[in-house]
Amino acid sequence: MNNLLIDIGNSRMKCSLSVNGKMSRFHSILYDKRKFRKQFQSVLFHYKDKFNELFVSSLDRKYNSVIESLSLKCKINFISSESSLPLKIDYAKTLGSDRICSAVGALKKFSKHINILVIDLGTATTFNIISNGIYKGGMISAGLNTASVALLNKTTLPKVVLNSKIGLVNKSTKSAIISGLVLQQVLFIEKAIEMYKKLFKNLFVIITGGGAGIIGKKINGIDKIELQLVLEGLNYIALHNKKNQ
Repeated sequence: MNNLLIDIGNSRMKCSLSVNGKMSRFHSILYDKRKFRKQFQSVLFHYKDKFNELFVSSLDRKYNSVIESLSLKCKINFISSESSLPLKIDYAKTLGSDRICSAVGALKKFSKHINILVIDLGTATTFNIISNGIYKGGMISAGLNTASVALLNKTTLPKVVLNSKIGLVNKSTKSAIISGLVLQQVLFIEKAIEMYKKLFKNLFVIITGGGAGIIGKKINGIDKIELQLVLEGLNYIALHNKKNQ
């Protein structure tokens, strides 16, 4: 069975083909919401005749109707809290599919750990606790790029390209902005990890998402960096569905 896995975030679409459970190299596409239909069709054309089922994690449900309107000849699986999942959820039905998938990915890859914290550094920074195979909840805050856009939109400060080069005494406005934004995120996350570890013993901490590549190694208390945890979670969900058919 060949499955096309698609993670539709707030600004990027990530795709991977899974053949008998083995994922191919992923593709990342920066998409324009106004051109979503055309860009999604391009993704499908790239994988034409290579998959039997489609598994989709989408943060905006309006994209689901667009995908359905394409009249695909394969089964489409939109992930939600009501999907057939290899973990239990103790949370409202509003739980985002990206958080579900990353939790599944973490649980399946690191099953020997009873308590797991997944921190996803995307447009939003999310904290997700999985304990004894149950998704328990977490927190949501502004992501690194979101904080950057908010700061620059409200001031006359110059635009910057975020990177991991930070310091406390900066000699230019741009380096001062970068250091302030990155340290704000890093110190907040480190404090949150410290607090979570007081609640959950032997907590295994994973960081994922686009921002993980920029600041992941700056954060103390991280056990593992997993950049494609949502796609991997989608793959595990697809395998779980196949097993239970």
